[in-house]
Amino acid sequence: MSQTQAQTKTQTTEQSVTPPVTPPLTKNQTLYFTRILPPSFNLYELKIRTVADTYFVGTDKRTKHAFLFSYSDLGKSVFIERSDALELVKKAEARYKEEHKDDVINDEEEWF
Repeated sequence: MSQTQAQTKTQTTEQSVTPPVTPPLTKNQTLYFTRILPPSFNLYELKIRTVADTYFVGTDKRTKHAFLFSYSDLGKSVFIERSDALELVKKAEARYKEEHKDDVINDEEEWF
């Protein structure tokens, strides 16, 4: 193997080993969690309770329910900015309504 090939292989290995950059989280920081389980679309305001190397725990400010997250959830279902979380919820809700617009039940029909 030539020296150039060895350097390229070493550079590729070094690039794949580099961990993803995550924003630093601190205790008592506020984050926003989107729970999208159609037809329910929820947005929770969380207060960070625990920060560890591989995970963090947020507690809902209203119900005090604790949620355990991996750092890979940041930007997918957990957001630092409320506007980003709200945008995701609104898009999911609009997509669900579009897909199920023909499933609307006629209010005039009797259920019994």
